[in-house]
Amino acid sequence: MRRKIQIAAADGLTQIPDAPTSHVGPQVVADDPANDLTRARLMAAAMDLVAQHGIRGTTVRELAQAAGSNIAAVNYHYGSKQDLMSEAIIRIMLPVNRRRMEMLTAAARDPDSGAMDVRDILSCLFRPVLESPVGADGVRRYLRVLYHYRAEASAQANALIRDTFDEAGRLFVDELVRALPHLSRAEVIWRYELARGGILHTLTTGDPRYLRRRKLDKGALLMELDNVEPIMELFLGCYLPMMQGPRIWSDDQLVAASPQP
Repeated sequence: MRRKIQIAAADGLTQIPDAPTSHVGPQVVADDPANDLTRARLMAAAMDLVAQHGIRGTTVRELAQAAGSNIAAVNYHYGSKQDLMSEAIIRIMLPVNRRRMEMLTAAARDPDSGAMDVRDILSCLFRPVLESPVGADGVRRYLRVLYHYRAEASAQANALIRDTFDEAGRLFVDELVRALPHLSRAEVIWRYELARGGILHTLTTGDPRYLRRRKLDKGALLMELDNVEPIMELFLGCYLPMMQGPRIWSDDQLVAASPQP
């Protein structure tokens, strides 16, 4: 069965139609304040716990305890732990994606070619991540969810990420191809993934739990992750020349793409 998920936005609520769920619990009275409060507390707990521990690392008991509720409330309000955690992931990830699309739509374009400036495209890609909300532990939930997604690599997590990001990725690649006509689409895709993956990895090393950075720092002064503008300038200073650089791959090095399964 399927139900709609509502994501809070500054201008109201955005509905994601047909979000899958394996089970729908008993009918919840929508205008009952106690039900609304319990649902809200469960969702807030799920968003923090899925970012901190992932889906597999979070138990129903932990969800109920963090929400000040009982175990039965999870199934009653959301159908199952999996459904609750999946919805929490979407609520964490979707606002970043939506902000990227809003920035792309609002960006200036060349009146003749219709192309955006490459710096603007990268800013649309980077800034929403840097400005995404932090969880109860002070770490950006978006980064933690991606970290757990890569570690767990479950089929359902893969589907959630694919459904949330694939279309946006295609739009970014389309804009970069338009702005970088000297590059093949294949090379644009690799450079896009290098930039996107590079900033995510770099920001993840700023997580207080990530011990490797402590070994690298050796007591040196640090850049705080909430200092957005200097970090943006560093990212753009590194990745803009890489994106705009001369073509490296020749056509005879490329092969035809395999058909989609």
